[in-house]
Amino acid sequence: MLKIEVAKKELYQKKITGLLGLVLLGMLTASACATSLTTSPAKSEATRAINENAQQTTCQAVSPNQFYRHVLDQYREQHLLCKLKGLVKDGSSQSTTVVLRALEARFAGRQPSEHFVLVANPKSLETSILPADCVADCVEFKPEDHSATLPYARALTAGEKFSGAQHEENSHSEVYLTADLCPSKKELDREFFSKLDAGTLHATPIALSVAGGWLRHHQSELEEIKKLAREGHFRITWINHSYSHPYNKDLPLEHNFLLESGINLSHEVFDNERLMIFNGLLPSVFFRFPGLVSDSADALKLKTWGLIPVSADAWLAKGQKIKVGSIILVHANGNEPLGLNLLYKNLEEWPALRSLFGDLNDAFTF
Repeated sequence: MLKIEVAKKELYQKKITGLLGLVLLGMLTASACATSLTTSPAKSEATRAINENAQQTTCQAVSPNQFYRHVLDQYREQHLLCKLKGLVKDGSSQSTTVVLRALEARFAGRQPSEHFVLVANPKSLETSILPADCVADCVEFKPEDHSATLPYARALTAGEKFSGAQHEENSHSEVYLTADLCPSKKELDREFFSKLDAGTLHATPIALSVAGGWLRHHQSELEEIKKLAREGHFRITWINHSYSHPYNKDLPLEHNFLLESGINLSHEVFDNERLMIFNGLLPSVFFRFPGLVSDSADALKLKTWGLIPVSADAWLAKGQKIKVGSIILVHANGNEPLGLNLLYKNLEEWPALRSLFGDLNDAFTF
């Protein structure tokens, strides 16, 4: 039985230290993973447009499935703190939200294009897509001004400033399972999902990092995963893992993956978000750098785009061990069976592990 005895006054400090150590990890190699965005208009114009669209109405989140196979005419980066009108979830009303993106979609038989916003709850980090007239009185969102009160702001600030590979035990009593879906010619590892689902009574929380190269070539397998989620087997957080996931085995890490010369980071981030929405997925606030390789300049760009870089301290195929508070990394794309076998072994030898799986959003709400 696990015992975590942390003095009450040390909890907050340990939580920050442990979670900041997970934010950007650029010291690992990665053999397992081998439409451009249109320029946004001035932010003042975007803010005014959103405010002008605001009407007195009761708002509800739009299912990502509504956008399945529908064209997004416009997709613009935003970073706005807005008042939220009438969105009720679990019996409580959320008063503010952070607008990450503004999008226009065309639906068959419905004209003209309809306006929506991709938003993040600044306390829970959960994302949703809303009609644009559900938000009003928008101002620029500056994380530094809200880091004392909003977990989302703290996580964004941590992601920019910290790039170490250390991990210390934190006060979280959960572990966070993530699986990467990098470009691969191999089939989805279905055993991974069946083993996780075996003997569970509730939906298993899991975060899937999906690259555009996998999405474009594994449509039927994606639908299998979505069906499992709809049936209540899994509660999935979708992580942006870049559009092309570049990798060159002949390049050193400091010039590889998204650090390779000529890579357009905005294309890798935003075009993959668009592709995710086009496939009925809801992008989260998280981004996973391919190979877990990045630099401070890229981390700063993610912050300005409202994204939190999520790393891992338990990449099982690299020999890292699972401990309480860990973010586990395996690959479910068929490229790294060693990591999956080690996960299965942990599940057999550590019976309580399955019950410790937590929602990735919770890892960053310190």
